[in-house]
This record gives sequence, C-alpha cells and structure tokens, in this order.
Amino acid sequence: MLLVIDTAMNGIFMMDWVLGFFVAYKYDVTHSQIAWNYLVRNYSVLDLISSVPVQVFKLLPNQNTVVYAVLWIRFWRLKKLLAWTSK
Repeated sequence: MLLVIDTAMNGIFMMDWVLGFFVAYKYDVTHSQIAWNYLVRNYSVLDLISSVPVQVFKLLPNQNTVVYAVLWIRFWRLKKLLAWTSK
C-alpha cells in the first residue's frame, strides 16, 4: 500500500515539476522566459529532487542522512502543493 502511495506522489511531483515550465503569467512572456524564471528564481532543483523515488537515494553512501533530507524536501513539497491547491 505504501508503495502505491509513494509511486502516486512521485507521479504528482513529476507532473508538477514539468508543469512549472509551462505556467502562464498575467503579462505576455515567451515560453523560454517562463522556463528560465522557474529554473533560476524558483525551487526547481528541490522540486526535481523530491520527484525522484526515495529508493534511489537508499543506494548512495550515507544513505540515512540523504534519505532523511529527501524526506524533508518531499514533506515541504507536499505542503507547497497542498497550499497551492487550496487557493
């Protein structure tokens, strides 16, 4: 059951990361400006890290520290998504 929830969260996080490159603005901007803004000014790196399955990080040395850090990033990301959907 936890594997299903984790896989669903990975999919949602990955879709959110991809959609971050295509978000519309109130003013007229090009797609490259939107993508650049997301890469530079937002948390695109943290969003990408949170999209990677936790099992991948368990293969790294110092896995406990890395996995705990990734889990905190995922919780932060989930909080951010929940706040966005409640608007």
